[in-house]
Amino acid sequence: MRDRSRARRWRRHAGAAVWMAVLATAQAGEPPIPPPSRATLEALRVQRSGEAVTLGSLLPADEPAVVALWASYCVACRAEGGVLADTRSRFKDRGMRVMIVLADVDDPAAAKRFASDVRAPVEPLPIAKAQEDAAEDLAPEGFPTNYLVRGERVQRIDRLLKAADVAAFFQQP
Repeated sequence: MRDRSRARRWRRHAGAAVWMAVLATAQAGEPPIPPPSRATLEALRVQRSGEAVTLGSLLPADEPAVVALWASYCVACRAEGGVLADTRSRFKDRGMRVMIVLADVDDPAAAKRFASDVRAPVEPLPIAKAQEDAAEDLAPEGFPTNYLVRGERVQRIDRLLKAADVAAFFQQP
């Protein structure tokens, strides 16, 4: 009986090791994801009040900001609204800006409908026409992708944002 359980455990561990080797080999061929830069983020064109503007014109120069890249079909993005609302109220006294960019919507009316459906803490900025590829480049791991920005420092978070992520980033000098 004891020998059978040892054999089962060995097979289970061996199987896990094989799968880990397969995954490591598959990931080794992928090019590394470049680190985020403020200039790349600033170059993205969004619509505001019916006009195409760069995100850089909306980002504060020295004050902290959270830029959330969402897609209208993304369930996790919809769930993130509460964290963004909490972040906005918690850091409001420090001049924190929260921006939501809808990467797959280029119609301002559709963005407003989306905002009311998900109870977004701020009105989402629809992507400017012909900028979908640029938005997808900023979200290499998919949606939601969040950028924490403070001055020239930028951190990309390729998952659901947590309040602790925001607090840790903005408490750093």
